[in-house]
Amino acid sequence: MSNNYQVHVPMSVTKLASPGVYHAMGKATEQLHQESFPHALMEVFRRAITYDHSMILIYPIDSIPKRIYEDNISELTEKKGRLRYYVDGMYLLDPLYQFILQQPNLGFYSLREIAPDNFFRSEFFKQHFAYTHLKDDMFYLLPLEAAGTLVITIGSARRFNRDELSRFRTLEPWVLSMMKCHWSIPGTQQKLSSEHISLHQNLTTSLQNFGRSQLTDRECDVAQMILRGHSSKSAALKLHISHETVKTHRRHIYRKLDLRSQSELFSLFLNAVTAQSGALPYADPLEAYLAQLNH
Repeated sequence: MSNNYQVHVPMSVTKLASPGVYHAMGKATEQLHQESFPHALMEVFRRAITYDHSMILIYPIDSIPKRIYEDNISELTEKKGRLRYYVDGMYLLDPLYQFILQQPNLGFYSLREIAPDNFFRSEFFKQHFAYTHLKDDMFYLLPLEAAGTLVITIGSARRFNRDELSRFRTLEPWVLSMMKCHWSIPGTQQKLSSEHISLHQNLTTSLQNFGRSQLTDRECDVAQMILRGHSSKSAALKLHISHETVKTHRRHIYRKLDLRSQSELFSLFLNAVTAQSGALPYADPLEAYLAQLNH
């Protein structure tokens, strides 16, 4: 009787067990607390997973997001276009930012876990994700005490498969430990400028007040749900109202603002918020924007 037998080893385990991955992990560990650490850390992912774009950002508690590191492997995001709107206000609608506001635990999260149900048909996705040709994102989140949240985001021009998700999760304990070791000590966190703090405060207030000169409070709530990528059913659940009531509010919003689609609502929001710099901090940015158009 033969003792020969075959053991099936999943591809995710095989690739993570390769010498190249272990070598990269060792190099990253050696470069903790050095400026070269972010690049060394991302080299581990390059050896273990095929992806197109990675970025390390900090989302401060009271300021706009700040990029710490970026690796544009496939040069997919070289198209700037509306990407400049991200820091100018679009980040307020990002499901990642909305998730961070809920103060989640440190850990690994996928875009599909945290995004609203209608997000992949939303204008935010079309203008921020689809415009860069990225189709999927994975995140490692590290809350920083009294400072905000550090995020490693890894994007792909295709949807990550189950095998790749398994690799991300296998790496999670080590990656989070490295993040904590490097960024949870004094001196490694980014200093915030008063200009950026003020900009964030004004943008946050602008989102809260968008349309209030034209719409009822509940219509404003529904408009924000639409902008963030919620379907009428999801918005109804979030706002504790009926599906039909949401649809009625949506019709009223479009009629009052002379709009025909979600795309037009999104464009109106971006135009109003980016023109807000000269308006009063607590004014409806839409009112200020429309006043500029009429001059």
